[in-house]
Amino acid sequence: MPNPKLSIIIAMYNIEKYIAECLDSCRFQEMVSPDDYEVIIVNDGATDNSLSIALKSIDGASHMRIVNRENGGLSEARNTGLREAKGEYVWFVDGDDRITPDAVHTIIEETKATSLDAYIINFSTFEHKDVISTSDFKRSPTVLSGKEYHNQQLRLLPMMAWLTIYKTELLKANKLWFCPGILHEDKEFSVRAHHCCSSIDFIEAALYQYRVARTESIMNVTRKDNTKSLVSEIKILDSFEKFFYNEDNLFTRRIFGMCATTFFIRRYDEAFQENDVTKELITNNKHRLYEMMWKSHEWKRQALLCFIICMPSFCLKSVLPKIGNRSKLM
Repeated sequence: MPNPKLSIIIAMYNIEKYIAECLDSCRFQEMVSPDDYEVIIVNDGATDNSLSIALKSIDGASHMRIVNRENGGLSEARNTGLREAKGEYVWFVDGDDRITPDAVHTIIEETKATSLDAYIINFSTFEHKDVISTSDFKRSPTVLSGKEYHNQQLRLLPMMAWLTIYKTELLKANKLWFCPGILHEDKEFSVRAHHCCSSIDFIEAALYQYRVARTESIMNVTRKDNTKSLVSEIKILDSFEKFFYNEDNLFTRRIFGMCATTFFIRRYDEAFQENDVTKELITNNKHRLYEMMWKSHEWKRQALLCFIICMPSFCLKSVLPKIGNRSKLM
């Protein structure tokens, strides 16, 4: 049997309330054969009933399988799925979300027609059964590479991993794996992956449905872990510096400035807490981050830098979190 056109990778950890809905949406796809795509569910050591529910959901579906592994986090689970993928293209789907009934057909038809390195799709947000909003990404007049988007358009492409369908070989050949042990792993992965693509375009159909207001989601649970967020931001900067080591262009300076700004606006107040780890992270990295912000060539970030340096600590502690919540830079 020939290899499938598309591999859907689903990382699964303690999502017993949602996994059946996700798997049903992937299983019951319109206008495609099971030979056209595969679904790889990576059980990341779930301790609830996720595994038994998933087994029941995929019973009799030859194109859906479960790979079990010890718990290692979202990045490691996705990497495991990528290693197992046999499809020409790969799509990372979160196990608490769902896809539309025509998603696989639409993606496969587009890849047959154009065979680009990556496709960015539109998405809807939903709560219970109600669609709340839908994104509106438009197809480009001309197909651009990731570098052209970054360097000519001077903007980042959407960074959620589930919004981009990649050529599997592109990811494997460029050793584009998710960074383990960090938060914000989608940002770290997507910037590098998009930059390696020689051709990217948008699919205007909203094929992905993102669940909102899940209080136990990884974003809501780990947002309280301030120290891990700080460590993650520094690791992302380290990764970008290594990846872009031979590039000295405006985009590179902007992305470093963006990361540095994110670090300060969202995390600076944590340095005033009684936490030696956060204080040490700020102390060891602040000059490096100031330099990145200054070289970003954007007056907003340079003004913020002056603001941070000149304002007394007790004012920063109360003001910066409020700015961070409202800032469009984030």
